[in-house]
Amino acid sequence: MELITEFTQKIKEMGPLGTDEGSSLEDLKVKLEAGKGLAMSKKIRTRFAMLTKDLREVNDYSAEFVEEKITEKLDKAIVSEMEKLLQT
Repeated sequence: MELITEFTQKIKEMGPLGTDEGSSLEDLKVKLEAGKGLAMSKKIRTRFAMLTKDLREVNDYSAEFVEEKITEKLDKAIVSEMEKLLQT
């Protein structure tokens, strides 16, 4: 119970979502919807699965390698999916 109370207090101290970033409520809604759309995208989920498989095979979890693989496997797919989402 103490852990949950402490977590809740930390969240309250952070303030409303987007406050630190200076984002408007409308901007936050758009970004959250875009993130939701990406998370629901079969293409993106498949790419993440392939990325996970590659990382396990090579067994290299260094920041540089992970960043390289994310760029290789996900960047184009994310841009493509975002363009689709913004057109609808």
